[in-house]
Amino acid sequence: MPDDVPNACVLVVDDEPIVSRVLERLFRHEGYSVLTARDGQEGLELALEAEPDIIITDMRMPNMTGLMMIRELRRAGRETTCVLLSGYHDHSDEELGALGVEDVLAKPAEPAYLRRRVAELLAAQGPLRVVRRPA
Repeated sequence: MPDDVPNACVLVVDDEPIVSRVLERLFRHEGYSVLTARDGQEGLELALEAEPDIIITDMRMPNMTGLMMIRELRRAGRETTCVLLSGYHDHSDEELGALGVEDVLAKPAEPAYLRRRVAELLAAQGPLRVVRRPA
């Protein structure tokens, strides 16, 4: 893991178990603390409780989409860095910009690029706080 992000917490939100497991392993291998959620509602609850440094979320999920989750985070005053993963290209750049989405990556995302992009986004945040898993 890069020295400039020693305590970064990544929240992975995806309804596809295989994608979630792959991303969890990818980021744990990099030394990050990783939380996972199966849909936007669970992701929102975890994000509000654990305050991760970055959220990697699928665009389309049951119960609450990734965009809806980010919208609710912003309404709650959270400015968490968010990256969307999408197999669809039906989002508006204006809407994503208004929500403060940092990046949109096509699924399946290239692991090496995703790893680099997350490291860049975390490094741009400056010093990170220690994040503890919810009990």
